[in-house]
Amino acid sequence: MRIVQRMRAAWLAALLALAGCGGGFALYFGDGDWPVSLTVIAPGRIETGTAVLLRPGGLTSYGGLRFEWDFGDGGSFLFEAEPTHRFDRAGSYTIVLRVSDDDETLDASLRVEVGAWSIVDGRDCTGPAYSGWCRQTAPGGGIADLDGLWFFDTREGLAREAGGGLWRTGDGGRNWFWVGPSVRARFAADGSGWDLRNQALWRSTDLGRSWQAVATPPGAATDAQFVDRQRGWLRVSDCSTTVPGGACAQRLHRTLDGGQRWQAVALPAADATLHFIDALGGVATDGRTAAWSTQDGGQTWTPSAVNFGGAGGAVQRIVFTDASRGWLLLADAGGTARLLRSSDGGRSWTAPQALPAPRIADLAFGDASTGWIVGDGGQVWATRDGGLSWQAQASGSAQPLRVVTAYDGRTAWIAGARGTVLATATGGQ
Repeated sequence: MRIVQRMRAAWLAALLALAGCGGGFALYFGDGDWPVSLTVIAPGRIETGTAVLLRPGGLTSYGGLRFEWDFGDGGSFLFEAEPTHRFDRAGSYTIVLRVSDDDETLDASLRVEVGAWSIVDGRDCTGPAYSGWCRQTAPGGGIADLDGLWFFDTREGLAREAGGGLWRTGDGGRNWFWVGPSVRARFAADGSGWDLRNQALWRSTDLGRSWQAVATPPGAATDAQFVDRQRGWLRVSDCSTTVPGGACAQRLHRTLDGGQRWQAVALPAADATLHFIDALGGVATDGRTAAWSTQDGGQTWTPSAVNFGGAGGAVQRIVFTDASRGWLLLADAGGTARLLRSSDGGRSWTAPQALPAPRIADLAFGDASTGWIVGDGGQVWATRDGGLSWQAQASGSAQPLRVVTAYDGRTAWIAGARGTVLATATGGQ
């Protein structure tokens, strides 16, 4: 077989650049041996996390041919005629197929949109074709206020009532089922849960369905954070030892085996708010005068470069999307929200930045660029530049919104008063 070589390289590159339109751009050769055209056959809209079959179009047989698939999401190349592939994150991707034999090569590509479409299809949404923010079923019939929200993929999630009850969904918030009571339950990304009850620590490994008491060091448990079911930190108030002024000593302990054993580590300040990024990296701040970072799980802390100026106050939320990129949400003495950013794991922070509304309830980021803040009156703002600027989004709700969580840059959920749950598969746009 021989392809007539009449295309200039620049012209071929231009054709490939247009390949994302519609159902795929066909490259024509027509030498009688190869097909008239080669295309990529796949759905134009693909569900996040669902395996999809891809096929080459225009070939009468696969004999003697080599296939090379690039799915555009940074995954491995596949070398089979009809592969299956799963996109784990929402986004726009260009699938490229190269077919060759010993003499010649054909290329084709297709642009696909990946998203958690199933969680919003058929819902009441603020944008056309189920875009924007979409109203989900209210847990418990819309009676309880929700102040906690966790999603472990695009479907499996938990919501916590302000009074302590837990609700579970397996379809992205379209339906909710009662799990049971809790007090201050929080969950790690792997679904393991930790709850403080009567100053004692409880652990769950089945999304809050059952809980077991965990032995802890002496003192009253006041706070806990776990990055997975094995590794976490516990803060205790130990009144068997007092500090100057007569206050109980504040201590920090770490476990690497789910609470079977605890190791004392350093607490940088008695009133510091802590956030651990992974098993070793973490940050701490008093929100007013100082901040610290650790790279050894809290055994040692290094002062961070930060200047709160007159904007210091109560720490509302600390979030990180990776080991480097993080955000710190503060409420100053007057209750006005401020945002600080870090790009080096909390070793340094930008100056406090004003936000588009004085009262912000919560903050979440789906990736290093895309995030949301929420507040009263159904207010939602989004950023596409890592928090440098914010744009209002229509939520479709007038209820106070209390908590937001994100799976990626397009998939996020919001919860608030009277059972309000909102979801987006399009980044809220």
